[in-house]
Amino acid sequence: MPSVQAVTVLGVAPAGDTLAFGTSDGTLHLSDLTPAHTRHLRGHLGPIKAIAFSANGRWIVTGGNDHSVRLWDTVTGAGRLLGSHDGSVREVRFSPTDPTLAASGGTDQKLRLWSTVGRGNRVFSGHTDMVNGVMFSPDGRMVASASPDRQVRLWDLASGDCRILSGHRGDLGDVRFSPDGSILVSSGFDEGTRVWSLAPPLGRLLGRHENEALHAEFSPTGGFVASDGTDRTARLWSLASGSEQILRGSEYTGHAFATGVVFSATGELLASVGDNAAHLWNLWTGVAHVFAAPDALLRKVAITVDGRLLAAAGSDGRVRVWEVESNRLTVLAGHKGEVTSLVFLPGGDRLVSGATDGTIRIWNVSLSPISSQVLGAHSAAITQLAVAPTGDLVASGSRDGMVHLWNPTTHTGRALPGHSDGISGLEFSRDGRLLASSSMDATARVWNVDTGEARILRGHDEAVRAVAFAPDASVVATGANDRTVRLWNLQNGAITVSRRHHAAVRSVAFDADGKQLVTASEDATVRLWDLGRVMWVPHERGELTSWLRAQTSAALPLTAASDVGPSKH
Repeated sequence: MPSVQAVTVLGVAPAGDTLAFGTSDGTLHLSDLTPAHTRHLRGHLGPIKAIAFSANGRWIVTGGNDHSVRLWDTVTGAGRLLGSHDGSVREVRFSPTDPTLAASGGTDQKLRLWSTVGRGNRVFSGHTDMVNGVMFSPDGRMVASASPDRQVRLWDLASGDCRILSGHRGDLGDVRFSPDGSILVSSGFDEGTRVWSLAPPLGRLLGRHENEALHAEFSPTGGFVASDGTDRTARLWSLASGSEQILRGSEYTGHAFATGVVFSATGELLASVGDNAAHLWNLWTGVAHVFAAPDALLRKVAITVDGRLLAAAGSDGRVRVWEVESNRLTVLAGHKGEVTSLVFLPGGDRLVSGATDGTIRIWNVSLSPISSQVLGAHSAAITQLAVAPTGDLVASGSRDGMVHLWNPTTHTGRALPGHSDGISGLEFSRDGRLLASSSMDATARVWNVDTGEARILRGHDEAVRAVAFAPDASVVATGANDRTVRLWNLQNGAITVSRRHHAAVRSVAFDADGKQLVTASEDATVRLWDLGRVMWVPHERGELTSWLRAQTSAALPLTAASDVGPSKH
């Protein structure tokens, strides 16, 4: 009586008319279901561990513990050796678009590509453990591989380039593409499923500084982006033409660098400071003004809504205010440390400054002489100031981790405690009802200005350096030292993560209609993000499971995971 052999792997032809299964003795069995008939094809010297049909159903590829990959003709039953791994074969796949192309993964940590018509075979190395998951993209241009090394690797078959998707905390089991190839889902033994957006990456390169880019913002009309950086330049980028220009006169040559760019409300004027001068460019006429401060290193700049006054401040603790038309200068003394933040109230008649001495001063620039009062104080250096669009509130942030709200008329204030490290960014929503703060404690917060209640945005691994509201306040953008840009949907809790930058992200800003985001990074780049292409991934377990079912071809039980987004290495 013949011995009974264990079935080790199963496969079904695309048409559903043939069942293929391998057994522990290395035999491939083909069962024609209409009519019922079984053939027994021998060639492997050990258990068959993987099996796959070609898209047209004509061919079968198998892999086994004997290290071999074999090709079988389902019509004639003929089989032949395609090649071998240096260990057991764990997975095989056919290309969905090319029946002459197959891929396999094995315990030798290799992904191998096989041509069934002799066009040459290829080996892809990089995994540090066995390759036990292999899948072609629907268009056949990419292969995804998974491994217990906790990495998903995405291989471009034309270029050989590899994109590494990291995030799992346990061994990986399988990978699957969505039918349109825009999404890859990976599952692992860390009780998590991760969803990777494979659409052309967001964050296209707008331009590059020679050194770190520190700040970027849109013009009010949305046609330009201005940026500055440690290469001692301020730059202007045209979004229509893609052209860049270094603003004439902004090539700062001293020990400082360009540390601020700001547009006027109409977008006609652009101001910048660095070294011992402030510059003001009229972008409509091309006329440039230079405002010199030979006895100070200027670090911050502000301009009134109507462009009538320009203020600059820096290392000597004094604030300088110029009347742009006449070039008349007024020097304001009061702070006992370097001025770190500077902003005009909407009416242009009052100026608020913060300094390393921990004080916030408000200057009435409509009076002659200009008067000032201390609006409030922190226990450490002031790092950020923001003014509500209505002008009735001033927010301050400090290295002491505190956020304060001040009434510029009554000079009263209240604290918003919560952060545990210095404040790196502040911004009010357009309606003034919300305030966003970012901190070196790796969190951002969204405060209800009336109640003082805060929503904590956790997810960054390192200090959050910048925060911004979308115009309708439905989304908050953050940038951090962990090199990521995150978009937080405040309405449904969904999060989008992008890792296009390769160093700390220092600046994030939305355009006027919320359709684009611009970021600046210590990797010297300024990047532009088309938010119409953002994929919002639900954060809650139940919602994520439903979303996954809608995005993938099979509604399988899935375990939700909170970390979503590719990491490019």
